[in-house]
Amino acid sequence: MTIDDADYFYASAGSASAMHPALVLLHGSGGDSSVWHEQIAALAGGQHVIAVDLPGHGQSGGTPAASAEHYARWLKLLAEALDLPAFVLAGHSMGGCIAQQFARMYPEALAGLILAGTGLRFEIPAGYFDLLRHDFDEACMVSCRQAYACAMAASVIERGCAMLHRNGPGVLKSDLELCAAFDGTPWAHGISLPCLILCGELDAITPRALSERLAITIPGSCLACIPNAGHMVMQEQPELFNRAVADFIAEQSCEPARTTLRKRSPQCPA
Repeated sequence: MTIDDADYFYASAGSASAMHPALVLLHGSGGDSSVWHEQIAALAGGQHVIAVDLPGHGQSGGTPAASAEHYARWLKLLAEALDLPAFVLAGHSMGGCIAQQFARMYPEALAGLILAGTGLRFEIPAGYFDLLRHDFDEACMVSCRQAYACAMAASVIERGCAMLHRNGPGVLKSDLELCAAFDGTPWAHGISLPCLILCGELDAITPRALSERLAITIPGSCLACIPNAGHMVMQEQPELFNRAVADFIAEQSCEPARTTLRKRSPQCPA
């Protein structure tokens, strides 16, 4: 897709459905759409699934943005170019910052919001920025080791490191600076969309407490904590993750079910 003379990449599966809203997936810091490989095909049975490479990431042109607001404005242009009716927006980690900001700026464009492994605020250790400046290879390895709570195949770790290397240290640094500057605390309580919050029970990068705070802050949201998973919850427990997402989207296709969701307790089963 070409927007403002730059080409942007997105992976797409499934087709538009009158029954279910499209699902748009946003990756996290230093990443690209490949992190969603367990979701793109699996969730495309009932709706259109779109996983984007943010500007300056993966196969997309442009440059990384300095703020979630900038990414949100770009995403609005992309959604308009794709002629998407109200869709469900899912963001992981930094993508969750962007998703919150998009929901704040363009609530009419959304049918629902999914926030995975993210929070209202982030704390990036100063030591990690130092490591990133002086030893990018080791910084990538540290990130990938911390991202998974359970033993994963060596090939999974290798793919994660390769992805960070493809995007380079400048992209990762810019993304982490965006996360460090983001603060949805003053306004997230005003988000009035159906919202599913997902977290890995053993997440060491964005601990469960951040998701719990999100669930308390966003009215009517539903928190699902997935066992035996860390920060890359969608890769570590794809079946549980996909089932929670599919059930949530199915509920947004029926107004009575939507009303029920918004009256639930913030703690819901995965």
